[in-house]
Amino acid sequence: MSSDEPEDIVRLITDYPEFKVIYDEVYNLCLNVEKVMEMFSKELKELDQNTVQLMIDEMQEEIDSQKRALSSKDAELESKDVEIESQKKEIEFKDEKLASKDVEIKSQRKELESKDNRIRELEEKLKAFTKEMV
Repeated sequence: MSSDEPEDIVRLITDYPEFKVIYDEVYNLCLNVEKVMEMFSKELKELDQNTVQLMIDEMQEEIDSQKRALSSKDAELESKDVEIESQKKEIEFKDEKLASKDVEIKSQRKELESKDNRIRELEEKLKAFTKEMV
């Protein structure tokens, strides 16, 4: 017979008093198993909570590490931007200087052409004068 109805159990114990000792042992064993299961369940729940917290902590640490790396890269990029801007200004200055030199060279070429022309004129006059003298 298997029943967990209180009336059935009382009737069995009344009819068979030696059953009470066995029933008490089984009942206590069941209570202990329930307590063990409850304790195990609590431990598993706590373990799950600890695991979740550990995962959160690890993720937060990874996020913080990535934020630090990004900050470092941002600072590096800003430094490079400043350097690039400085180089651009230097290039602009040199371009202006080259343009100024180009203007100066053109002016000097015109002056040289003018002087070359004047020299040719004077040479021709000199030739003409020397022919007249001879």
